[in-house]
Amino acid sequence: MFGWFGQRDRPKAYQYLRPGRLHRVIRAFVDLDGLLHPVGETWTFLRCEASLQDEGISWFVAMPDGSELQIRLQRRPYDEHGVLEYLDDHVLPTARSGEDWPLLITRDSVCLADDVDAPHACVVDVPRDADATGVARALLSSGCLAGVAGHTTWSIAMGRDRVVFGDRWGLRFVRAVGHDPLTARAEAFERIDVRYWQQRDAQTVIAALTGQ
Repeated sequence: MFGWFGQRDRPKAYQYLRPGRLHRVIRAFVDLDGLLHPVGETWTFLRCEASLQDEGISWFVAMPDGSELQIRLQRRPYDEHGVLEYLDDHVLPTARSGEDWPLLITRDSVCLADDVDAPHACVVDVPRDADATGVARALLSSGCLAGVAGHTTWSIAMGRDRVVFGDRWGLRFVRAVGHDPLTARAEAFERIDVRYWQQRDAQTVIAALTGQ
């Protein structure tokens, strides 16, 4: 669902790294040229190019001073510290001043065919002060969630705030779990996991989440 590269006539993306978006290093790594990328380093992703001969990947990024940098990486399937294999452990999207807040969204697979493209990850921009219901509505409109004929039910948690949402034959619904005010706000989170509840109705899922 979320391919490594974009279309040929567009700057190429890599997984959830999108051209023009600002990103931040959250775990230091060293590229193939021996250059250290420390925690806190930021750059704007420009494009990705692949080398099929050595399974190499090059990210071209714009540094804060405007210079362009090539970050050369290589696939290492059995390296638990590999940047390409564990991208979300090393680099996350971030926002410039005044921009909406980018949330890295990961979701469950909905069937075996969908599992082929796992892990499922994308970035959704939401208002910084969005609560869990606002994030859920943004997800329903984002295209990040897999479509299943008939109806689907999902849930997210933002701290102690939980929301069940989905659609029933084209009619969307968003329901908060419990009666307490939703206090968590999007800008306090970098990533959110979306749980799939198949075709269960909202009340059944809420009961499961609250232990009733």
